Amino acid sequence: MQHTRHGQLARSETAALHDVPERIDDFSRLRQILSDSVTRDAYCRSPIYFDFTGRGEVWTVKCNDNSYLILVPHPNIRNTLLVFFPFVSTASEFMKQIERLSSFSSFLAKYNEVLLARIEQEIAEKVLAGIDCANARFQHVDEKKLDWVYPSYDLCVQSLLNPLGAKFSIYRNKISKFRKQGINIIAAGDMVPREFRTAIARINKSRIRTKMNSGTSFCEDITVS
Repeated sequence: MQHTRHGQLARSETAALHDVPERIDDFSRLRQILSDSVTRDAYCRSPIYFDFTGRGEVWTVKCNDNSYLILVPHPNIRNTLLVFFPFVSTASEFMKQIERLSSFSSFLAKYNEVLLARIEQEIAEKVLAGIDCANARFQHVDEKKLDWVYPSYDLCVQSLLNPLGAKFSIYRNKISKFRKQGINIIAAGDMVPREFRTAIARINKSRIRTKMNSGTSFCEDITVS
């Protein structure tokens, strides 16, 4: 997946604002919206992904009856907005939604950068080549700071049920600490939606505090290629 930068979106202050993006406070609503998404990107169909990436700040822009843009602040770069396109399958559809996004120029002008995020490769290549893009100007940006840039590792759940050996010593120690503190492990499926959303929000805040306490920067400048 790739980012592109639209040359006219980030700093335009000339157009009057007639609409503002809708702030998402109820993530069951976002889940309902994304249930009709046409993207093949599993991340862009996940309300939890947007909640986590935006650190709880998510907006939507309605393009027509069944399609939306998803907007979140970049969690690691100050004054940068990420725009996602879960309802785009062609370059021409992409450009129509860009046109809709441009009508929110006063909102976009609050940010130094507006990045069009996780564009499917086939669409990104057409856009960067100027195919079906009229006179729009785009630039490719390599994302190096988002959480999903870094590798993740899958663990065998069966192994965690019986964590033997030196490799699981730290894991066993953490389990022991949880048990000594009287902390209960509750399956997500056993929680009501409101409790689940609250738990996710607390995990996000805890992770941000941990990163900040360890000296991790959330405000570095973007690198453009």
